[in-house]
Amino acid sequence: MTYQNNGNSQAFFNPYDWKAEDAQGAQRSQAFYTDGENELNSGTLAVGGAVSGNLYFEGDVVKVLYENAFIGRGSDISWDIV
Repeated sequence: MTYQNNGNSQAFFNPYDWKAEDAQGAQRSQAFYTDGENELNSGTLAVGGAVSGNLYFEGDVVKVLYENAFIGRGSDISWDIV
């Protein structure tokens, strides 16, 4: 995952903005692995800043969903995994 701040003020990033969905429609937050490499953490980005990190999910993921964790109003964007 890479976040790039192309705006004109600081931006927030957070692994809790992401969920994975399985074929039965169950949505789960990221899993934590002690041996995970370059895990995405949370923080802020200055204007023009960028940050990259990995997200890990358990189970048979068919869709990844983005939702602003602070607003919590449902998924804003989703990607089907093929």
